[in-house]
Amino acid sequence: DVFLVKTDANGNLEWSKAFGGIINDEGKSVIQSTDGGYIIAGTTTSFGSGNSDVYLLKTSSDGTLLWSKTFGGTGADEGMSLTETSDGGIALILDVPSLLKFYAKRS
Repeated sequence: DVFLVKTDANGNLEWSKAFGGIINDEGKSVIQSTDGGYIIAGTTTSFGSGNSDVYLLKTSSDGTLLWSKTFGGTGADEGMSLTETSDGGIALILDVPSLLKFYAKRS
């Protein structure tokens, strides 16, 4: 599972949340969004369409899941890093070999 842990400034646990399914899910990067919530990028084999897919999650400020999305093809795809854009969107750095092969064939 993906575990999101919030501590205070001294490292004391405030809360923790787990997200994912029954197989393997990993968080690779987390940022605090401008609304005070958190956005997590990672990988999942519990959901999606392939071997592993990009796993993108958005939580509220207390860690409650607001939504989750998967992206990818039939290969091993991962979300590596992310940032929030000025318009409130999300820009991601992905390792998506299955999609790259698909787009390379189309070019």
